[in-house]
Amino acid sequence: MLYEGEHWIFDDEANVLQIKDGVKNIKWYTITEFQHGRDMYNYKEFEVILPNTIREITADAFSHVKLAKIIIPDSVVQIGERAFFDTAYLKEVSISSKVYDIGSETFAYCYNLKKVKILEGVQEIGILAFAGCRSLTKIVLPATIKYMSHDAFHYCDNLKELYVPTVIYDVCKSFCEKNYPNITAIPYEGSIDDMLLDDSDNITEITNTNQVSTDTNNKSISFNGVIRTNLIANKKKK
Repeated sequence: MLYEGEHWIFDDEANVLQIKDGVKNIKWYTITEFQHGRDMYNYKEFEVILPNTIREITADAFSHVKLAKIIIPDSVVQIGERAFFDTAYLKEVSISSKVYDIGSETFAYCYNLKKVKILEGVQEIGILAFAGCRSLTKIVLPATIKYMSHDAFHYCDNLKELYVPTVIYDVCKSFCEKNYPNITAIPYEGSIDDMLLDDSDNITEITNTNQVSTDTNNKSISFNGVIRTNLIANKKKK
């Protein structure tokens, strides 16, 4: 059975919430409208499909919602703080390459989050961004990452592997040794897209023939009162 609201259509049998074309911002009240009149405590978890017109997912938009899966399209350029805070049923998320940063507590306490795709283009991972994501065992970072908050992965008890491009490996290795001694930084060469094609628990190393000479700097800067690690990799000119 299909249910329709001003901004959405919900397929009750498939448990899929489709946001309507033309919607530009996902706000807290958009999801509140969907939940209104339903016993969401006894409702099954569902998948959300966003149209390519969406530009922003605002603060707290999906917090405390029974969301299981969402693919964030390339049209999205901003995700607000706590947008998926305590979305306990969320198991899989793909983050648009147009999103500049993963903000404060964006995915904090998503206890069942197992698979995260951070595409090339994302540059910052903010304060407590993935804190309490206890089901995460590995994360693959793109070469575009420049900053990570020192507490981005707090209480991720089962996160053991951080796959990073060779151009930022040294800095990421120092970052893990300083902040997360139980997490191992593992270098990879080639495209992050190739890395993300492998959904198995054991990621196969992807290599290419292009050699990159880098000079990495491991500096700390102050950002909103929190010390963050500078992950800038500067290519040397030949």
